[in-house]
Amino acid sequence: MNRTQYIKTKESTLVKPFICINGNLTNTDQSILDYINSFSGEYFDLSQKELAIKSNTSEGGVSRFVHKIGFKHYREFLAHLNSVIRDFYKDYFNEQFKNSNMKHKNILLSHKYAIDNILNGQEHWEIDKFAEIIQQSRNVYILGLGSSQKYAQELHANLIKIGISSVACQDFHVFLPILGNLNENDTLFVISNKLENMEIDFSIKLANSKRAKVLVVTSNNFIRPQYRVNHKIVYANIHDTDKDVPISSKISQAVVIDLVFDALIKNYPQNRQKLANTKQVLDIWYNRRF
Repeated sequence: MNRTQYIKTKESTLVKPFICINGNLTNTDQSILDYINSFSGEYFDLSQKELAIKSNTSEGGVSRFVHKIGFKHYREFLAHLNSVIRDFYKDYFNEQFKNSNMKHKNILLSHKYAIDNILNGQEHWEIDKFAEIIQQSRNVYILGLGSSQKYAQELHANLIKIGISSVACQDFHVFLPILGNLNENDTLFVISNKLENMEIDFSIKLANSKRAKVLVVTSNNFIRPQYRVNHKIVYANIHDTDKDVPISSKISQAVVIDLVFDALIKNYPQNRQKLANTKQVLDIWYNRRF
């Protein structure tokens, strides 16, 4: 479950996820969460009744929501939320940022947060598990749409350098029929910020039906319960609402792909040798030794 803080600037709205918690949302939960997500102040001081009114829910609904996300009572939830807001203002939306005349400061702030999130959360990511499944797979089918496609292609290029059979296509309608060859020895590797596309939904369900393994890299912590995902890496981002795709998701996806490939090289010596072989060929080409 993502709890997100919207910070208003003169130019646009910056969106920052505060907390990621696993769980399923009811319509009431979503309404409460949506209101909290749209809060733009520096201090959240609504009472439980006021939050219920603002979110068009009920006090009972707010109480259940608070318990669902791990708090004993509303006061504890309120104290924690304000602590997170305070820390965010201190670390990111501080006076230096607000007084800056830099035109692109929102982009830089997004990237700074993405890097901080990676440094703080990497130890919880299942990088080695990703590498293990990829190493053991007959074929790795890599799916990325839109801006995520670039990183799908990059991972594909890296895998074939070390002799791991990989499939990635820029056109989904070319990629789609190839999925018909999936089996239990294969892996579907999905890179998607929101994980909401109908193409991704279809591909994961198809992979599940064929008992293929599924790896997911996303910022969406609400992975549908009907999806059988072997391992996931969930990154957090802060973004500008003027843009459809969070800018920081790009840097997060790029770093995750680099970390997975690095694990494949460090954990499996044979891959290091294969990578060295590709470098030798490039050296021969550059120096025209033949």
